Parts: sequence; C-alpha cells; structure tokens
Amino acid sequence: MFVLGITGLYCSGKSIAGKLFIENGFVEIDVDKLGHSALNIKKEEIIQYFGQDICENGEISRPRLGKLVFSSDAALEALENMVHPVMVEQTKSLLKKYKKEQTAYISINAAILFKMGLDKLCDAVMAIVSPDEIIIQRGIARDGLQPDDIKRRLKKQKLYNENFKSAEYFIVNNDNFNEFMNELNAVLKKIKGE
Repeated sequence: MFVLGITGLYCSGKSIAGKLFIENGFVEIDVDKLGHSALNIKKEEIIQYFGQDICENGEISRPRLGKLVFSSDAALEALENMVHPVMVEQTKSLLKKYKKEQTAYISINAAILFKMGLDKLCDAVMAIVSPDEIIIQRGIARDGLQPDDIKRRLKKQKLYNENFKSAEYFIVNNDNFNEFMNELNAVLKKIKGE
C-alpha cells in the first residue's frame, strides 16, 4: 500500500490533482469532507462555543463559521482543537480499512496536511503552490469570496508553508493547465514505477 499526501494552499489545484490520481487507480481520503462530518459530530460543542449566529436553518453554516474563524486566531484554534482530532482518527480508520482491503494506492488530500500531522501517515507528499494573485482570482470565481477574505485565509494557511519544502514532490500551478497536468502525470508515473 502506497500513501501519497496531496497538500497546497486554498485554490492551488489540490482537487484537480486528486481527481487525476483517482482516475489512475488511487482511492482518495478527502480530509475536507471529513471536516464536514467532524462538524456534525462536534455540532453541539461548536454551537455552544461560537453561538447560534453560525447556524442557518438549524445547521452550521460553513461560510459563516469560516468568516468567523479566519478573522481570529483564537477562534480558528478553538475550532481546530474540536475537529482535528476527529478528522485524524477518521483518516487513520480509513487507512486501516483500505489496508485490510489491500488497496494499492491511496491519497490523503488536505490543505493543512502537515499541521494535522497527517504527513506522518504518508509514504510521500506532493505540495502544490500557486501565486497569490492567481489564487485570489480562483477564489473569487469559484467561491464568490472577497479578496480580503481570501488573503486572510491564505495568511493563516501560509504558516505551514515552510513544511512544503520537505515534500518529495513540489509542483507549481501557474494557471497553465497543460503544464500542470504534465507535472502531475510525471509524479504519477514515478510513484507507479512506469
């Protein structure tokens, strides 16, 4: 079983990379999706801490919660302390399941792979980086966020950027789609020994 960590800042191209690897036989653990489930598991605790304002129709609104936690270090830390342990346990449990099923290739897709210590569960890590201006354009187009909200989010995530240097594979996504895909395919071939 080979486990590849796929990491990168917000809107850097992790989803595109993840999709390509899935199409080539990888089973993906999407840590962002595990975050959704962790929010549900810890729902009462989160609402108790942050208040009813983060809710919409009785459910936690991720945009509202995101706006709140990305504007305050203390709020972000509080949320991470609640949900990260759940997400790490879910990841470990999925890896165990895949090992039993003798799955050959697995990817763990997470923006803050290093911060969560998930890199320790990987055989190799691929870090994807993009210039801020490109990330801001993508964030506006994809999520309808304001440039300042994106800059705040990037500032928080960049604290773990240093770890990207320790990644076995380092890919720059400059908005040249073909070049990006070629680099991803080269990593894929290396991993599969083709």
